[in-house]
Amino acid sequence: LDAILAEARKLEEQAANLEAEHQLFDAAELLERIEKEFNPLEVSKQARERRRTLLKSDEYKALELLTEAKELREKGIDDRADRLLEQIVEKYPGTLAAEEARTLLRS
Repeated sequence: LDAILAEARKLEEQAANLEAEHQLFDAAELLERIEKEFNPLEVSKQARERRRTLLKSDEYKALELLTEAKELREKGIDDRADRLLEQIVEKYPGTLAAEEARTLLRS
């Protein structure tokens, strides 16, 4: 059991580092992995709660929209992309995604 918990703690730390580095999609994926692999242990429940909180966060929601806007721009659908970027700036102004959205709107 100690080895299992040590592995879980290692993965939790990796998830926290991913969050700190603003790699939120990767962090959410890792938390989901922890939840599944370590069920029914308490660490699984904690990972599920952390993931739920992350998915509900303004930063995560803004990043989802930013990703979609970038994909639209790559496809040449600039009007729709710009509307999404403006939505990010208005709805999630204090996020890192909003900073990037502002930059993209100026380009």
